[in-house]
Amino acid sequence: MGYAQIRSTIGLGNSEAVVLRFTSGDDIDDWKLQYEVAQAASEQALRYDGPYKEDYAGKGDNLCALQRYEEAIAAFDQAIQLDPSYTHAYSRKVSAISLKKQSKQAR
Repeated sequence: MGYAQIRSTIGLGNSEAVVLRFTSGDDIDDWKLQYEVAQAASEQALRYDGPYKEDYAGKGDNLCALQRYEEAIAAFDQAIQLDPSYTHAYSRKVSAISLKKQSKQAR
C-alpha cells in the first residue's frame, strides 16, 4: 500500500512548522507514522524558532508515544530547565518514567 504525501502547516508552541503528512487510503491510520511526523515537526520548530518550553514538552509527548522514554525524559528536562515552574513538564516526565519502568517489567 502506498502513501500519499500531503504538505501542511501546523502550529507548535510559539511557532509554525511546515511538515509532510502521509496518508494511506481515506484517513491516516498509522499512529506511529503520525507521531514520527509530529516529532519531525517538533525538531523543526526547535531548530527554527529557538528553545521554548512548549516545544520541548511536545517533543517529549511525541517521544513517549513512540516509546522512546529516555529521549522523552531528556526533552521534559529541557522544558523544566527553561521554566522550573512548568508543571506540565514535571507531570509528563513522571509519566514517562513510569511508562519506562512498565516497559522494562513487561520484557
